[in-house]
Amino acid sequence: MQKPQFKNSLKAVRSTTFDFPSTQFSITQKTSISHVKLLNSKRKISAANEIEREKIGKRIDTIYLGSSFERGGLEIGTTRDNTEELQDSALKLSFVLKDMLTDIINQRLSLLRKAHVLGYNINSTGITLLDVDCYKGNVVRIWRTHELVYPMADDDYVSNILAILELAAHGKAIVDNTYKLYYTTRIRPSANDGKDLVAPSFVPSEIQQSSSSSSSTSSKKKCFIWSFKGCLSVCNVTPSIYGNVDNRQFSKKRGILKHDLLTSQFLNSLNAMIKHMWKSEHLERASCPLL
Repeated sequence: MQKPQFKNSLKAVRSTTFDFPSTQFSITQKTSISHVKLLNSKRKISAANEIEREKIGKRIDTIYLGSSFERGGLEIGTTRDNTEELQDSALKLSFVLKDMLTDIINQRLSLLRKAHVLGYNINSTGITLLDVDCYKGNVVRIWRTHELVYPMADDDYVSNILAILELAAHGKAIVDNTYKLYYTTRIRPSANDGKDLVAPSFVPSEIQQSSSSSSSTSSKKKCFIWSFKGCLSVCNVTPSIYGNVDNRQFSKKRGILKHDLLTSQFLNSLNAMIKHMWKSEHLERASCPLL
């Protein structure tokens, strides 16, 4: 029996032992889309500098495709214990799987510590499973199983083939779990800076008064004003919080609200909203629950 037949047998055991109804197999050598996307993420169009050429990325033998994302890959080597095996198993395949995991996390931020990516490395008659995750949230972790050898004699066929079947079962569990998490996780809207859009925090911060209004501080009352940045600020307004608010009373140096951004009409509408929410003439400076 020749070595290519060993490889085909291992590949057939891995792909046909269990049914993968939601997984497609790209059998020919192909570049990972996630890998190419991250390689070219820093390409920018500039009027002064020449734009960088688009990078193709590393090609692997098989890519496991979901409906809209990549869930793993496989690399096959004809021989064992050589430089090609080290490059394919320890370097090239690891980088590609890491980029696949990064792409999944970028699309589903809540899966940072839950998502897993599957990898197989076949060298001659041996097969190794790679499980890639980010358990701590900051470093990618790669689990590798001990190499299992395809049975070459009738005496050890049963014991060895059962171990390979169990390895295929672990791979199926990894792929199915990631698929379920990916399509059952809610996508949250995010701002351009990559941060989540959260509800405004009702924790007030003090604003220094301008020099023009410092003389009449004692006759003013404190109230809460909702700023553009999603937080509430404490400011002094005259003399009733339900009256008209002049936007020029806000400090230009440290104030969150600036007179050139807000109009008196908008501030009055915010003041009416405060009146409707709290129904009180004296608002104490304290923390309030989230909306």
